Amino acid sequence: MSNGFLERLVREAGAGDLQEALTARLPPSDLQSLMLAVYSRVASKSTPSKLVDQYQRDRFVRPSVVDVRVLGELDRIAWAC
Repeated sequence: MSNGFLERLVREAGAGDLQEALTARLPPSDLQSLMLAVYSRVASKSTPSKLVDQYQRDRFVRPSVVDVRVLGELDRIAWAC
């Protein structure tokens, strides 16, 4: 593993073979089920004030500046190809 971010996550999780377990030992459908359970647990710990704070500091939770009709047209074109 050469990615510093992943190395930090594995180290902090205390599971040296975490990436191997998730990518090589779990079937994709089980990994998806695991991730849904993880996100459900994370979401259940959220509060309205935490959501507002995240909205203010995290650019990934803001509404898109792209018109949804443009995105829909892009999807239509992609599916037509």
